[in-house]
Amino acid sequence: MVRFWDPYSLRRESFPALLGHQGEVSVLAMPHRQDRSQPLLVSAGADSTTIRVWDCYAAEEILRLVTGAPVTTLAVQQSDATGTDGNQPTVVFGSPKGIAAAAVHL
Repeated sequence: MVRFWDPYSLRRESFPALLGHQGEVSVLAMPHRQDRSQPLLVSAGADSTTIRVWDCYAAEEILRLVTGAPVTTLAVQQSDATGTDGNQPTVVFGSPKGIAAAAVHL
């Protein structure tokens, strides 16, 4: 579970909790998308073999990548290329078995 706390009121959450990971969430990234008004979050855990992309306002999972290995590092690289699909990010991740990257359509 991922929770967002309001920094001005420690007892209030600023977004709904994101439910889906079975173990600890150990890595997070927030891609910057000028064409989206809602914030997105990318999350993964060392006990999990999934990377999840979330719509923070709706608390909905919008994409799941199955990696086949526990994820220990995570980054999101925004593309510089412009095409018919616009700028699509690349999710770069690492595990004890190596590193990989996946271009995703969000």
